[in-house]
Amino acid sequence: FGEGLPQPISPGHYQHIREIPPDNWELKGPWLRQRVLNNPWYDTEIRTDSVEASLTIHFTGRMLAAAIDFGRTSAVLHWRMDGSDWQEAGGSRQDWTPMRGWTMALPIADGLSAEEHVFEMRPAYGKRPYCQGTECRLYAFVTAD
Repeated sequence: FGEGLPQPISPGHYQHIREIPPDNWELKGPWLRQRVLNNPWYDTEIRTDSVEASLTIHFTGRMLAAAIDFGRTSAVLHWRMDGSDWQEAGGSRQDWTPMRGWTMALPIADGLSAEEHVFEMRPAYGKRPYCQGTECRLYAFVTAD
């Protein structure tokens, strides 16, 4: 971010974050990559409406976060890191949350060792108020050294 800038005090500073290219995502099942015209931060999304779809990412880094559509028709995400137990993310929405088009950052894991990790994710139907769909729209995954 510029050679003339001082080094951050914390090695976990945001300047150490890098995107994991979508070409490195292993997609299984029905996924679609398409151009996005109504999102000011991203121009491409990878999406599915199927609970049969899954995603695997091999990455080296100390954390993982995702940029996703968090609208009310979006799926709940089941995920695990390095073969651990499955966890759930993105399970609650507010009554004012739009149906779709609500991009947000979802922290997944931090404090990881700086070695290779395997992240697995699958969408699930969100049977709860304000989260009632299976749409999964992914914009980016990021990690940090």
